[in-house]
Amino acid sequence: MKQVRINERLPAHGNAAAEYALVGTLICVVSLGALLSFSGAFSARISDIKSDMIAKADKTSQENAIRAAQMGLNTPAGSGSACIDAWSGNGSGATATTGANGNTWGLEGRPGGSAPTKESNLTPAQEKIVTAIANNAHEVAQLQKILRQIAKLSRGNRETFRKTTVVYNGTVLSAGRIAAWLKENGYMSARLQTLVDKLAATGADKGVLSEVNTLTGQVSSDAATSSNAAQSALTNAGSPTTVVVQTNPVKTDQNAAAICETAGGTDTGTRCGV
Repeated sequence: MKQVRINERLPAHGNAAAEYALVGTLICVVSLGALLSFSGAFSARISDIKSDMIAKADKTSQENAIRAAQMGLNTPAGSGSACIDAWSGNGSGATATTGANGNTWGLEGRPGGSAPTKESNLTPAQEKIVTAIANNAHEVAQLQKILRQIAKLSRGNRETFRKTTVVYNGTVLSAGRIAAWLKENGYMSARLQTLVDKLAATGADKGVLSEVNTLTGQVSSDAATSSNAAQSALTNAGSPTTVVVQTNPVKTDQNAAAICETAGGTDTGTRCGV
């Protein structure tokens, strides 16, 4: 009788184990489904956050661009005015070719940005003269850039320095020709002085006239330094390397920008406009 009871319990024990296994399997399936669902929702949320961050960054970038434009920080570099023979100097670039290998190259980069404007004590006619002085000073800087590039290209070789020519807006320029234009009382300094004298004849504000005269004198002095170094290299007394060291077109452009500012103009670094 006891043995029969034991045998009757065995099937019930086996059924309970199967039920546990089935329940465990169902729990695993449900848990896996929940995990996959959470993973998809989590990934979607991360994607939404990323998209939101990108949208905010783009909006901020656009707002900054608009703000910069309103402040005049995106003013493009202007073109220079014609003042040297057939050379218009409008900043379109230059190409130099050596007699030896025919290599070509471009002009050095220019300083960017624009000088802040200020009110001037000049009449519109006087402002126009000051603007012309500033742009002629920028022309000096352009000549210095070309001269410096020729000197760099020659790599210390005087013969290469003499023979290298630059075609700039249809005008052939050599180191000798540039040096002649930049020398003391040469074409460029004489032109600048003529404009300063013209400004003085209009009875311009003495403070402005004094400042313009000082800055123009510095431009002419720096131009003469470049010319002297070039003349020395051309006559075998110096080296083209010295021309590179003693020629600073960036400084000349800065002085030109300062001249432009006295007329209340806006300077792009290579061009003055009122």
